Amino acid sequence: METKIIEKLFNKYRPQIDALILRLQPLKDYWVKLSGRDQQILIGAGALVALMFIVLIISSALQFNTNLQNDRSILVEQKIDSEIIANQYKDLSDTTPNDFSTVNSDRIKGDATQILDVKDAEIILADNNLNITAKNAKFDKIMQFLDQLRKSYGLFPSTLTITRASQPGYANFKVGFTNVEQQ
Repeated sequence: METKIIEKLFNKYRPQIDALILRLQPLKDYWVKLSGRDQQILIGAGALVALMFIVLIISSALQFNTNLQNDRSILVEQKIDSEIIANQYKDLSDTTPNDFSTVNSDRIKGDATQILDVKDAEIILADNNLNITAKNAKFDKIMQFLDQLRKSYGLFPSTLTITRASQPGYANFKVGFTNVEQQ
């Protein structure tokens, strides 16, 4: 039964096999002309190249797995941090607006520079709206900065976008606040 299947396959692909044999004939002739020593050298070199290729594939797979585990641990850490901050924001029902300082763009710029360790944070305060954009800030510093805005000014984000930066543990963010009472 198996031999019939093999024969059918062989007959089906016979033209391709014959074409391959014709193309490999010059290589076979070259191999036959080589001395035994040259043949052994080529076999050894081929085995060495094959071994190096296998080692490369295995090491690449291991490196990919390590990088994936590192990225996963960073994401889990950021998720935990964001859940903690979210819970802190939910527990603010007992605060009143009178307990907070008035919003001043210079003070917020100072807070951003001090907490985020970012010099080029963009802060726009106009028409009772405050928008803050910063790039390459540590994720935990971003959460600390948002907490500082909540504690000092009573500001709660109406829009918040955080994207992971190329460097592990760092992020770019844009936050918007509405109905901001300014000085």
